[in-house]
Amino acid sequence: MAFNKFDAEAIYRIPLSRWCVPDKLFWLHNKNGRYLVKSDYHTARYLWNELKQDGEGSNPKPGSEIWARIWHACHNILPTLERLRQRRIIENALCPICMQAPETIVHALWECGAAQDVWAGYPQRALQKGLNAQASILQLVEELMQRLSEDALEAFLVQCWLLWHRRNRVVHGGLLQEPGVLIDQAKSLLAEYKNAQVLLTIPALAGPCLGWQPPDGSTYKLNFDAAVFSNASASGVGVMIRNAGGQVMAALSSRGLAVLDSDEAEVLACRRALEFAVEVGFSDLIVEGDNANVMRSIVST
Repeated sequence: MAFNKFDAEAIYRIPLSRWCVPDKLFWLHNKNGRYLVKSDYHTARYLWNELKQDGEGSNPKPGSEIWARIWHACHNILPTLERLRQRRIIENALCPICMQAPETIVHALWECGAAQDVWAGYPQRALQKGLNAQASILQLVEELMQRLSEDALEAFLVQCWLLWHRRNRVVHGGLLQEPGVLIDQAKSLLAEYKNAQVLLTIPALAGPCLGWQPPDGSTYKLNFDAAVFSNASASGVGVMIRNAGGQVMAALSSRGLAVLDSDEAEVLACRRALEFAVEVGFSDLIVEGDNANVMRSIVST
């Protein structure tokens, strides 16, 4: 998403939270926040149905556009011989490996003898050619999604990609590899991907994370913070006064003058926070700020 200059400057001036809270990745469409291919697929189908429900044609093809968005292979990208024949680029669409049927997507990835030999090497029965004849690759995947675990479905998708990649090499004069070699290569690729995901996982912050502690009894606590906007030659201050129950009694957010560094900004913010407390009628306060140098200086005076 692109922002205009004024919006971008306003976003950059928003001070980041100083609370000790680690970032986490969540997948919105699962209750546990974990991304799953199956969840992604159903979400895409739901969104597409929402978009197309007002414009159904008289001869719809359910799911073809959905599948094209989920996996690049299906209807408009993979240059199968049958697809090329339909576009009048070639005349003969016969599968160059088995010479038994036209090379469609479902034939190349599932029905061809070379593909069947690979799927026969998998422990899952659904991948051992245990399904009925498939009208399309979309129908095949929908059926497999009901039968396979998440790991097995991921293995299927990786193996499909590898089958198509090796198939093209054969067509262009390469050697047809043994099914076991292709299976091992798919497992290696999937393991490499999962290891990369582990390395990309955001580590938790070390040590305890201390949150806001309420004051005792009828005392109020004033928290303040400062921000420095060097691009805008300005500073900012945020103030919040809360009671022992954590309820906000008064709050302030205002723009300040340009400062030399963060320490100066914190000192000015503290002064403005105390002025604000007096203005709204608070005198018995516990004052907290997150700049240790400034707080020590204030206490020592």
